[in-house]
Amino acid sequence: AAAYEAKRRGRNRYAIFDEAIRQRVVHELTVEQELRTGIALGELRLHFQPTVDMTAGTVTGVEALVRWEHPERGLLGPKDFLGVAEHSGMMGDLGRWVRAAACGAMARMLHDERTPDGLVMWVNVAATELTTTFCDDLVSALALADVPADRLGVDIDSVRRGIGSDPHIGHAFIYAGAGYGGSCFPKDVKALIHTAKTIDVDPLVLR
Repeated sequence: AAAYEAKRRGRNRYAIFDEAIRQRVVHELTVEQELRTGIALGELRLHFQPTVDMTAGTVTGVEALVRWEHPERGLLGPKDFLGVAEHSGMMGDLGRWVRAAACGAMARMLHDERTPDGLVMWVNVAATELTTTFCDDLVSALALADVPADRLGVDIDSVRRGIGSDPHIGHAFIYAGAGYGGSCFPKDVKALIHTAKTIDVDPLVLR
């Protein structure tokens, strides 16, 4: 348990075993095992938070937020499992599911006449997902759902600090997102970058 805790804290760290560490490790291992099963069994859900143009008062997009419908604990928010997913190397699988589900939802919205013109579906990306296959996976998700690339936005604000770990991947991703046709995107594929023009508001603030 102490070795697991030291690994969780990062490289070149140590941890002294105690009961608190044991309980935390047991909990995280349980969540990890149950989450792997949950992804395979289709227990993940997407909730959607609107992005509003405060000047025009119109909805310009929706942010896809992952939730876990746990069979025993009920609906779980990201704080209950995303940390474990990242430490255990599951963010790739989880992120691919989110992007595929978000593209599927966007496809359905495009066939709904009530959907505002130009509506963009935003997805969040963790730093650990920015691998050499990320762009191909993203393009595949768009193609499979038949969704135009300019209807999917990738929010990299929360992971900008992690891009520097691999300058080649980071810059290719940023340039592609800006519409310059980076090395890992076909030139006709565009992704949107979350800019300062968009403000995320926690749903609790609106209640």
